[in-house]
Amino acid sequence: MPADWALGSLIIAVIALLISREFPMTLLMKTIIATCLRWFCFESALCDSAVWDDLPDAYFHSHQNCASDLPGACGKKRAVKKPQDLDLMRKYFHTDVKTLLMCFMSTIDDKGAWLFNHDASSNSYTFMFSKFGKPSFLALKRHSNYFEADIHAPCRDCHIVNRRTKTELERIIVSGAPPWYQQILQNKHHVAFRFPEPNDRSMARAGWIVAIGLGDANALPYFGTSFGNFRSLSPSSHHRGPSKGSSYWQGCQYLQGFICDQIGKQFPENELVQVTNQAIRGMLDDHTGSGISRFLNHTPLENAVCSGRYTEGLDASDIEFAINVFNSLYLAESDIQRLRGIMLPVLAGSIRGLHRVLQYLNSRSFQLRGDFNDLVVQNSPVFLGY
Repeated sequence: MPADWALGSLIIAVIALLISREFPMTLLMKTIIATCLRWFCFESALCDSAVWDDLPDAYFHSHQNCASDLPGACGKKRAVKKPQDLDLMRKYFHTDVKTLLMCFMSTIDDKGAWLFNHDASSNSYTFMFSKFGKPSFLALKRHSNYFEADIHAPCRDCHIVNRRTKTELERIIVSGAPPWYQQILQNKHHVAFRFPEPNDRSMARAGWIVAIGLGDANALPYFGTSFGNFRSLSPSSHHRGPSKGSSYWQGCQYLQGFICDQIGKQFPENELVQVTNQAIRGMLDDHTGSGISRFLNHTPLENAVCSGRYTEGLDASDIEFAINVFNSLYLAESDIQRLRGIMLPVLAGSIRGLHRVLQYLNSRSFQLRGDFNDLVVQNSPVFLGY
C-alpha cells in the first residue's frame, strides 16, 4: 500500500476508535465508519470464520484451554464481513450454533445437567451448569438473522470427557442416537466392532442394547429425543427408565421378547436363558437395574454387569453376530449352533446392556430439551466475541 494510503487508513482508524470510545454512535455513524474500515480492508471490519460444514469429520479437540483457544483454532477458515451493528472495535469469530454448542457438549462431564433459559425481552439464551451454582457459561443474543455470543466458562470447567467425532456428535444430539454411539466401539479386551446404525428400525430392536453390553464405551452425559420420544421434563429431572411407547422402550421390550420367545424356545432347559429372562423381566418391571443382584447371585451370570468378565475370547465377528441376532425377527436355524457356543457372554451382554441403559436414564444423564434441539437444527450464524 502506498505511504499516503497507509497514512489515510491510520487516520481513519484512529478517528473511528476515538468516536466509538467517547460518543454514543448512531446507526448512521456506525455504518459510515464500518464502510470506511471495510473499504480499507481493516482487520476490525472482518472476522475469521469456520462453520459446521468446514470442520473435518474428526474428534473434537477438547482440553483445559478449549474455551480460550476456540477463536481461530480451526485450521480451515475464511474471512467474512462483520455485521454493522456489532462493536466495531471488538474482535469476533464467525461460526454457527451447531459448531459452538457441539464444542461445549464435548467438554461436559456428569457433574450436572445444563440449564438454559430464553429471555423474551432481550431475545437471548443463557446456558449454565445446574449443580455448580455458577453464572452462565454461554450467552446467545439474537440479532435480526444471527446470534452474538459471549463465553464465560472458566478454563478449569472445560476439559476432555468422552471423545466423539463430528458425525457421532451430530447423530447423538441431532438424530437421537444412543449416547454410547460410536461408529466403531471397543471393549476392555481391545476388540473393535461396529455399532448398529441408529434408525427407527434398529432402535426398536435390541441389537444396540447388546452392543452396549458387549462394549465398554462410556456414554455421553446427555441424550437427544428424536428416537427416544421422551415426554418433556424439567431440565433437572431424570427418567425412571425409558418412557413407554418410545423407541428406547420398544428396544427394551424387544430384548425381553426375543430371549423369551426365540432363544427360550430353542433352549428351554438352559439355566443361562432362564436366569437372563428373570433378570431382564425384573429390571423392566422395576424400571431400574439397582436390584439386579437378587436375580444373578449364585448363578453362572453372577458377574454379568461387570466390565469384561465374560467377553474375553469373543472376536469382532462374534460380537457383530450377536448384534445381528438381536436385530432379527427370529432365531434362524443357522444361528442356533453358533449361539450355543457363545451363549454365556452373549446373554451376559444382554443383561449388562439393559442394566447400563436403565441406570443411565435413571441417574446419570440429562435430556436435551426440544427447544435446544430446535436451536441446533436451525443452526443460525453466530458471531463469537473475544
